[in-house]
Amino acid sequence: MAAIETDKAPNPWATLTEYCKAVITLASGLLAITVTFLSTFLTQGIWGTQTTCLIAGWVLLLLAIFAAFVAIGFLTNYLRTGRSGTACILISNISFYLLAFAAIAFVLFGIFSVHSKVLDVNTLVRSTIEQLPILSGKSDGDWTIDSMTWVESSKAYRMVFNDKKSNEKRTILIENNGKILEMTR
Repeated sequence: MAAIETDKAPNPWATLTEYCKAVITLASGLLAITVTFLSTFLTQGIWGTQTTCLIAGWVLLLLAIFAAFVAIGFLTNYLRTGRSGTACILISNISFYLLAFAAIAFVLFGIFSVHSKVLDVNTLVRSTIEQLPILSGKSDGDWTIDSMTWVESSKAYRMVFNDKKSNEKRTILIENNGKILEMTR
């Protein structure tokens, strides 16, 4: 009876090359998708932590692509000269971790985007007027908005409200998501 031929184990260097190509493909695809939908994110407004996560994700993706190319270069050098085999494996692992951390940054970006609602100006004014009796301690006030300006340094609106009954004014600095930063008389 003839022995059954089993498949040979794959060449580890060919596997490493395919691994690096997969990192390059995944990182490039994720980069392309996020850049494609960037205009959607910008119209909704992104600030602070969201921007940090998005930029960190992009930088990590670019580093992952670069590290994968470097790993392929070290692999080619190793196959020619027999040197730097350990560096090749190390750099390919680094490219994978960079890709993983980029994916985590994009997941965090998504979480922060979902939990950070941006209100249109009318809704923002209306919700602030509804909160003013509580914020001012005057439950019987009849508040109206006198003026509203955008404060670029704070990335927020400065709204001046007037209580028609007592003629008292309140100035509120409020972000697009409804978070009140400051309130003064």
